[in-house]
Order: sequence, then C-alpha cells, then structure tokens
Amino acid sequence: MLTMEQSRTSPAAEARPTLFIGLDGAEPGLIRKWIAEGLLPNLAKIYHTGLSGDVATLPGLGDGATWPTLITGVNPGRHGRYFRRQFEPGSYKGKLFSIETDMRHKPFWSALGQAGKRVAILDLPYSIISNDRNCLELANWLIHDRYADPISNPPGFAQETVQEFGDDPIAGNSDLRGRDAESLKKLTDDLLYRVGMKEKMVLKEMHKKQYDLLMTCFAEPHDIGHMCWHYHDPASPDYDPDWVAKHGDPLKKIYLRIDEAIGNITRCADQKTRIMVFAGLGMGPGYTANCALDQILARIEGCQPIRERNLWKRATKSGQSKVVTGMARMIDAYSRSYATSRRQFFATPHNENSGAVRINLKGREPFGKVPAHNFDTVCNKLTDKLLRIKNLHSGGPLVREVIKVRETYHGKRLPWLPDLMVCWERESPITEIGSPEIGKIAGIRSWGRTGDHSFAAMIMVAGDGIKSGQLQQSPSIVDISATIASLQGVTLTNVDGRAFGVM
Repeated sequence: MLTMEQSRTSPAAEARPTLFIGLDGAEPGLIRKWIAEGLLPNLAKIYHTGLSGDVATLPGLGDGATWPTLITGVNPGRHGRYFRRQFEPGSYKGKLFSIETDMRHKPFWSALGQAGKRVAILDLPYSIISNDRNCLELANWLIHDRYADPISNPPGFAQETVQEFGDDPIAGNSDLRGRDAESLKKLTDDLLYRVGMKEKMVLKEMHKKQYDLLMTCFAEPHDIGHMCWHYHDPASPDYDPDWVAKHGDPLKKIYLRIDEAIGNITRCADQKTRIMVFAGLGMGPGYTANCALDQILARIEGCQPIRERNLWKRATKSGQSKVVTGMARMIDAYSRSYATSRRQFFATPHNENSGAVRINLKGREPFGKVPAHNFDTVCNKLTDKLLRIKNLHSGGPLVREVIKVRETYHGKRLPWLPDLMVCWERESPITEIGSPEIGKIAGIRSWGRTGDHSFAAMIMVAGDGIKSGQLQQSPSIVDISATIASLQGVTLTNVDGRAFGVM
C-alpha cells in the first residue's frame, strides 16, 4: 500500500494546481467528432491548446477494472477488481466486490495527502476513501451502478452534499428504468439534471478552498450510452427515427451539457491550473455473446450447461416465508456450485464487451478437474476452438481475441480474476453463431442494454507549461496516476505505471 515512505517529492518539478475531470463511459470518437463540428467548445479549447491522445486500456477487461486501476496506479492483478460481481476463490460462488474491504491497494492521492498536498476527490467511480487528513473525499454519490450509500472523508461531508444538492435522481441504477420511449426520455432529463448537481457541488468546493489536486467525474455518458445507444446510432436495429426527430439525440444532449459544465468549472480554476480530462471506456453497439458463453463452453467440453434452478425467485414470487425463501436460496447456490464443480471450465460474470472464463484448476478450486501442468494446454485448445466460431449473421468471426490473464496481468490477486477473457467481434449484431465443435446456437441477445463499452479511451492535458499537440505514444491507463502525481512534484513508487511527458 502507498505510504509516506513509498512516495517522494521531486524538487525539480514545478507544481501547479491540477484539475482532473473524468468522463465515465464517454466515447472518444464522438468527442473528437463533436469537437470538429464546433459543438463542444470547452473541450475543444483543452484539446487544441494542450496535449491529447489515446490511452491504452486493460486488455479484455471493462469499466469495472478501469477506474480502480486509474485510482490505485496498479493493475487488476494487484488491486483485485475486474467486475461488480466476480468469482470468490476457494469456492464456486460469485460475490459482490466490496470497494471498502476487497480492494487491495490504497488510492494514489493518499501519497499526495501525506506529502502535504491539499486534495479533493469528488465522486470518482468505484473510489476508495483514504481518510487522510489532507484529503476531502466523496464517493458513491452520482456514479454509474451505485453499490452503496454515499460515503466521505470527513464522514459528514456526504450527508451535507446530499442535503444541499439532493441524491441521485435515478436511484443509483439506470437499469432500473423502463426501456419504453417515455421512460428513456425521463432518464435523459434526469441525467441532464444530474450533470447540474455535480457541477454545482464542484463549483462550491472550488470557491471555498484552493486545492493542489481536485478530481471529479461525470458518469452520465456511461448511463445514457448503455440505455439509449439505439436513439443515437441509425445503424442500430432498434433505432427510432420518430423518437429522435421529436426528442433529439440523447447522447449529444448529455455531451453538450457536460461541455457546458466543464466550461464553468475550468473558468473557476486558477489561471495556472493544469487541466486533465480522461474519457473512457468508450461506447458502441451492445452486441455480445456473453449470455451464450456458458453454453458455448459446455458444448466444447461435451457436457450440459449450468442451469439456474431459481427456486428462490419462485418462492419469493409466491409469498413464502423468510425461512422458505432462505432455504430456496441455499439450494440454488448449492445446485449451481455442484454443477460448476463438475466442469473443466465455465463462464463467470463480466461486462458484455468480453466473456470471462474460469478454468477448474486442481489445487486452486475445491474440486478442480484440470491439473496445473495441463493449464496452458487446456487454455490453448479452448482458445483455438473459440476463435473458430462464426457469427452466422455476418459470416465473420465471433471472437476477435482471447486474452490469457496470467500472461497479461500480475499480482497476488490474480486468483480473483478470470483465466481467459473472450473479446467479441462487435461490428455486427450477434444473433446466431456456430462452428463444427459447437454446432449452431440461435436466439442470442444482450440482457437489455443497447449500448456497451468499447476498449477506447482518450486523455487531454492543458494549462500552464503543458505542450500542445498529439501524444506520440499511447500511455497506459496505469500511467495516469503517476502523471497526476508528477504534476504535483510527487513521484509515486510501488505502482505499476510511470508518468508520461506532458511538459
């Protein structure tokens, strides 16, 4: 973990106030397009006067790993998070990942606070509270897929924020909204309002106190991209030109409103402030085969897919007592664990941009089937068969790439991660697939969202002493924390990234 001894100040660095603005789930292609069209003047100013470029993101992984990596400066094999719900080592059960107790690395700004820097962290996705006395921290207020009530350092700050500016108008989860046209119009309006809530809170803190580092994030591109991509993309099978003619492009509305908020926030900053904007993971059509992955794996292995008994749902719907529903839940969990334990490999939960595969490894899993010396052989054979599957809708491959996790990431938390990440080829709808090994599987669909993440991300840095132009090489997501710290004259150690040159 980061401590005072694991960071050091760099007297050669000329520290200036740093303002970081995250655009969670924002698509870099849309930002560049709308900058070129003159629709995002405030982002355009940062883009044209500063340094910008693509960011290399985490191979095979999604948004649930991206922000923890940016926040800690270490790869997922060290911090341990790749998804909201992930595999629990030593069992065949999934568990909700706890940011507060399961994250295995402190946030990088803890080192800045200990170095005497005044830090404000205002509602980053999946943020950790360092409790450093020099850090004002707010987490879990207006983020995508909120996992708990807002928390803060000092503790009363979260309650004060909610009392003054209100709580999340979408109750922390856009997936709870209906998919009908009226519900999505209301969702768009609520997200526009939510941008204003975050803007007002950030401006108030900027007026109250001068910070060496202030970080905040707008999560609205994430929610609107998942739920309303089909109202933005004419190529979507669900595109509704009449709805768009009446209400406009909801993604464009959100991006334009955030640009306005960025303008107000940056104008409030000190003239010598260095501004960093991070946008990602990107967004595109929600084509996926995740819901069919376990069926694919079962056919490759020549066994039955894992089927949910759903006794708990049936008991709950029929109004059974807590004792009965509790027993039903236990039976469901045991049934799934037993079926999983008999497989050589199986699917685990993940974001729809790629499927996650766990090898049932002897010595690691309670009833492992694959000996350790056969691990690579099984992975390689499985990869070959996955790469041969066709998307029968397009005629092209279903799988773009299979990532072997232990060859890509490192750290003591690797057992918390999948063994293989199956990256789907997402240029066309995925409705029917097939290969000689699995035969044909039809009726494939997403679980409800029309938009989902790409692996794209971008960064822009502007301000006093920052050079302008395009980055010659793409920094990694793991380099961002080290770069922010370097702008404060602090060099982080015990992290995986390094600062990229911006001056």
